[in-house]
Amino acid sequence: MAEITFIGHIGKDSKIQFDQNGSPRLSFSVCDTKSKRLQDGSWEKLREQWFNCTLWGTDAEYFADRLLSGDKVKVHGEFYTRDYDRGNGPEKSMDVTVTGVSIIKKNEKNKQRQQGGNQPFDAVQHNRQSTPTQPVWEQPPTEPQGWDAAPPF
Repeated sequence: MAEITFIGHIGKDSKIQFDQNGSPRLSFSVCDTKSKRLQDGSWEKLREQWFNCTLWGTDAEYFADRLLSGDKVKVHGEFYTRDYDRGNGPEKSMDVTVTGVSIIKKNEKNKQRQQGGNQPFDAVQHNRQSTPTQPVWEQPPTEPQGWDAAPPF
């Protein structure tokens, strides 16, 4: 599978379901839009791509009531396409099995200013390796593995 990381906005509130084994699965859609500002100050949408995202396990439960319509998020995961047909010809679905997600929130100063452009953000993160009760930044460091590990000599 190919890996993908993108930033976009949640299309509608996330939906949690449980499979036959009781494992939680959270489904949500994210729109990645590319726009440019015109001389008159308005925006022109150049392209739009929707991704169907699925998050499993304790992460699904953690984010079930946190991923809401309109939220800006950064998503990382395994990307694949799926063919389907709704009766008007074959189409492709862009699907992501999520391995990490961040909710991006504007900090309070920027909310008060209400200015456009690039503004700093505060990110609330939760990754598959963490537990819902302990944020990633509070976890003890782990020993490097793989390419980061000390050489064997």
